[in-house]
Amino acid sequence: MSASDMPRALRVVAWLCIAQGGIAIANMTCGVGGHRNVIDLSIAMLPVGLGLFTRRAGWRTFALAMFVLFQFLVVLAGIAIVAGIAVGVAGQNLGPGPVARAFGLLTAGLMFWLLQWCVRVLCRDDDRARFGVPRVAT
Repeated sequence: MSASDMPRALRVVAWLCIAQGGIAIANMTCGVGGHRNVIDLSIAMLPVGLGLFTRRAGWRTFALAMFVLFQFLVVLAGIAIVAGIAVGVAGQNLGPGPVARAFGLLTAGLMFWLLQWCVRVLCRDDDRARFGVPRVAT
């Protein structure tokens, strides 16, 4: 089976993982040049995206675990924004103002929605079958 046999949504999830991993590499590379020590956990999404194209159950499970972890971190960031704690988006401090808080909450909400969509795509019955994961009896 080739990548073109995969449903479009599953291909989008795989490419989003690859893009996220690539952005993490760029962020860490720029951090080294600016004498900042940057460790970005999302670098692990690069091999996950490539692994999703291989349709192996282990990559699907690891992707789900990473998506759930990132959802938890987004919720914590949303709570910190509401509490008025300084939170950064893309390495930039949002600041204390109401516009910055609104932007931060909007960004956190969109990220949570996107991560939830990725989890739903990987948990659909037809996509579970593509990875060889048995259907859960209800």
